[in-house]
Amino acid sequence: MRLRYASWNVGSMTGKGRELVDVLKRRRINIACLQETRWKGAKAREIGEGYKLYYSGSEGRRNGVGVVLDKDLKDCVAHVIRTSDRIITVKIVCESVILNVISVYAPQSGCKEDVKEKFWQDFDSVMIRIPESEEICIGGDFNGHVGATNEGYERVHGGWGYGNRNDDGDQLLQAATTFNLAVANTWFQKRPEHLITYKSGKHATQIDYFLIKRSKLVCVKNCKVLPGEALVTQHRLLLMDITISYKYLRRKNRLSPKIRWRMLETDEYAGRFREIMIENILEMKDMKEKSANDCWDEMANSVRKTAKAVLGESKGKGIIDKDTWWWNENVQRELKEKKNAFKKWQLERGNESERQARKNEYRECKK
Repeated sequence: MRLRYASWNVGSMTGKGRELVDVLKRRRINIACLQETRWKGAKAREIGEGYKLYYSGSEGRRNGVGVVLDKDLKDCVAHVIRTSDRIITVKIVCESVILNVISVYAPQSGCKEDVKEKFWQDFDSVMIRIPESEEICIGGDFNGHVGATNEGYERVHGGWGYGNRNDDGDQLLQAATTFNLAVANTWFQKRPEHLITYKSGKHATQIDYFLIKRSKLVCVKNCKVLPGEALVTQHRLLLMDITISYKYLRRKNRLSPKIRWRMLETDEYAGRFREIMIENILEMKDMKEKSANDCWDEMANSVRKTAKAVLGESKGKGIIDKDTWWWNENVQRELKEKKNAFKKWQLERGNESERQARKNEYRECKK
């Protein structure tokens, strides 16, 4: 079974849920690790098209991490561990395989040392609790540079990174060495545009990574950055394709069909329903000798039977997500224009005035 993972610092999930789903569906992504969701609380919610987001946030609308699963994998969730607003673990059970998907958001370089130390302590505690027999996939914004070369870390660094290593990147490589993990990004030779995960003006770095067990490197078929998605302007979408030999556990119980009571809002259906119900009431036998419960049951059965015949039933596929009512053709067309403007801005190689013009066009499309 081939799975596609994604890791993305989304800046904030507020107002971006349906646009994110569009990217996940179009890119055929099964699992997505999100950073900087900036949602309060520790909850889970449907975000559309069968995708479900499990997230962990603080009360101050800062940081926040989450894991998005597609319609098949969300039925396989066994446990969710929300360590903090920087680390969340979703345990998935598929047949005989147990997969731990971990989304992390490390402190930035300018943060205090005690904040960084607390993050790595939490990271170590999460890793120690995972049994050796279980699989691991870590996706996140580590805010560190592992560098282009693998000097000193040949077991975990593939030698195809980007930029120069810094202290935070060194800390990441040490943690990978401790838990026998490999930095998947660095094992595939790519052009710089497919390595850079953060770009702001002329500043370009690689700070987002996937970590997996070294023994599973052979299962990774590809890992690269897609610079063309316009959900956020600075952070870029990181993808990883991996092949694992197991099957999905599908939910056997299907939602039962429900009567379409909303059809009574139309005059045509309401009129037909009223006429048939009046006929049924007139045909009912004398109820004087029946108890109140018997009278109620007979009347309720007549109402349900008539409604089913007149209004029809749903197919049992569940309720459409309330947050997707606005996702129409006009919105999709506007988002496509926004994406095209973003690409033109990123690909512009002319003088500064031309780049600024492209940037202004993109800003207009964002409004």
